[in-house]
Amino acid sequence: MKRSAWVPVVLCLFVILSGCSTVELSTRSLDVPVSFTGNVNKKFVVVKHFRREEKGWFAFFNLVTMSEPQIGTIIREEMQSAQGDAVANVSIQGQTSLTDGGVSLLLSALGLAAAPPLGFAAGYLVGARTYTVEGDIIRYTE
Repeated sequence: MKRSAWVPVVLCLFVILSGCSTVELSTRSLDVPVSFTGNVNKKFVVVKHFRREEKGWFAFFNLVTMSEPQIGTIIREEMQSAQGDAVANVSIQGQTSLTDGGVSLLLSALGLAAAPPLGFAAGYLVGARTYTVEGDIIRYTE
């Protein structure tokens, strides 16, 4: 097979294999109520709204999770600082930011310069994603 015929095959494999990572965002380790809604079946007052970002790192076409955001730790720290009873209106969003994409782009450029034409695959060796966790720390009034 000609060398140029491999390029479309490899490109198709990269597209098929990219984006297959599994990230577990869990609050099971917490001993306080966590709600994704504002309906906690009790009267409460919002003590503090929090918003934190944390990176998740992946390797080998995003098939291997190297580190994932510790949602339980983030919420626990926010709860302790606000001395609340529970967390409501929790929202978790994952996105690839410009700097996250820049990591892969830089690795691809370096790989392409070192080993053309397939060196761009180096961009798939390590990738990042930014996770934003936000919610309301509440204190029960009754």
